[in-house]
Amino acid sequence: MNRAVDARQDKKPLLSDLRDSCSIEMDYDIVLFTNIERLEDRKPTGVASLTIAKQRDGVQMEIPLLFVPHLTRFRENSCPEKYLG
Repeated sequence: MNRAVDARQDKKPLLSDLRDSCSIEMDYDIVLFTNIERLEDRKPTGVASLTIAKQRDGVQMEIPLLFVPHLTRFRENSCPEKYLG
């Protein structure tokens, strides 16, 4: 990863943030990124996403998830208040 993400307002990773991204785009069929939103003090908010940055035979998309920090687990983001407790 390069440090360009630190300079952006939106901290979500992009394919261009990876070193040798041209090589990655040619060699790999799929590239996924996880992103966990954090508060100012770096504590996770529970809101996360899985980004399909590259999929050779499919679409690029972002899937909303719920991050459960005390279990270090991702879940479907259908009812977040159930898991944040």
